Amino acid sequence: MTSRRLLSPRLLNELLEAKLEGIRSGTITREQRKLFVLMQKLKAIKEKIKLWKKEKDRRSQEEQKQWLNRIEMIDKIIEEEKGSELLFKERLEITSKIRKK
Repeated sequence: MTSRRLLSPRLLNELLEAKLEGIRSGTITREQRKLFVLMQKLKAIKEKIKLWKKEKDRRSQEEQKQWLNRIEMIDKIIEEEKGSELLFKERLEITSKIRKK
């Protein structure tokens, strides 16, 4: 997966320069403060996106494990020759869901 930048390199350099300039001079202009606040907000958003993606991946893996467990149970029932048409349909639906992911 390729990573995409939220900020262009030019804007990122401007933000960093504004921050450094404010530190050097001891005073921060209104624009520099706005840029700094924007940078902090973007960092917070980036962290939230990372957490969201990690949680989404974890849930997806758990769901996949549940589906595979259900397929194993259905297969055992079918091997014992106690399977019905509904079980066959359910197994097909689950396998199609897994393939879609």
